[in-house]
Amino acid sequence: MHHPFSGDFLQWIHTFLSVLETHSIQRSAQRLCLSPSAVSYQIRKLETELGRTLFERTSSGMTATHEGLQLRNDILPILDALDRLKLGKNAGNRLKGTIHITCLDRLAHELVFHILNFRRLHPEVHFILDATSSKNVHQLVVSGMMDFGLTIYREIPGFIQFTELRPSSAFLYTPKGNPYDLPPVPTWQQICTLPFIALTLDGYVNPILATIPDLPQPKNVIIAINNFILAMQLVREGVGVCIAPPLTPLETEEDYTIFNIDHIFAIGRLGIISRKNKLRSSPAREFFDYLRVVYPRGQENDVHTDLSSRSLCAG
Repeated sequence: MHHPFSGDFLQWIHTFLSVLETHSIQRSAQRLCLSPSAVSYQIRKLETELGRTLFERTSSGMTATHEGLQLRNDILPILDALDRLKLGKNAGNRLKGTIHITCLDRLAHELVFHILNFRRLHPEVHFILDATSSKNVHQLVVSGMMDFGLTIYREIPGFIQFTELRPSSAFLYTPKGNPYDLPPVPTWQQICTLPFIALTLDGYVNPILATIPDLPQPKNVIIAINNFILAMQLVREGVGVCIAPPLTPLETEEDYTIFNIDHIFAIGRLGIISRKNKLRSSPAREFFDYLRVVYPRGQENDVHTDLSSRSLCAG
């Protein structure tokens, strides 16, 4: 059997994953005990070998392109198999069991994608997934009914451990074709004149707005609903507009006109919540670590806060 890739190629992959995680040539160089120029050289060689652009190089750091993220998803199962081979794991040592996980309903599509990929690696691991509201995600985790949950916070409640995966920006979704003639960077005053589909039953167009008293609440709420998927269907049908994080591939410019409104406020941070000091099964620990790798990382450290000074705020 012909193996076209050398040991250098495997080193380039290792360097690629480090840059992907740190978003920095300099930090990766320190982690790998290489010079920054050596890290840059290995990334260029890998891009040339594969014929892909893996990173966008900006003043703020290294951001993976779509092709870079796809490469990560392709190679993680391969590296996992190599790890099992190196450790001498066989069928008798396979992960087995059930993982109980909860998430915001709007995150279910992306999470299911990662669940299916994980099960290709560990086919004897089964999942129970509860896609629900942010409040219920928090309650299910705190009660111990779930191993952990995936949610979005602007402020982190106490009594939980929060592991940030990535920032979550605020986007305004309007029907396709920009029927309200909004400028590329709309003001909040312009946005407030639009008909809204609220994402909470109490009528707030987005739960985060309840914690920003200086920002006026839009008054023209057509319907209040707590199901994000249905809300986006209503936007697509021209009922009104909606404020939420981007969740491609569920929402694309083919279905909506989308405006980034981070200049007004940011939705929050996407991350994994779990009870502090909770004992997890081996499958749950493995899947927790898996999610930390396959999602673009935000801060590298877990965040702990005190409920007395923070409030729960669903994104």
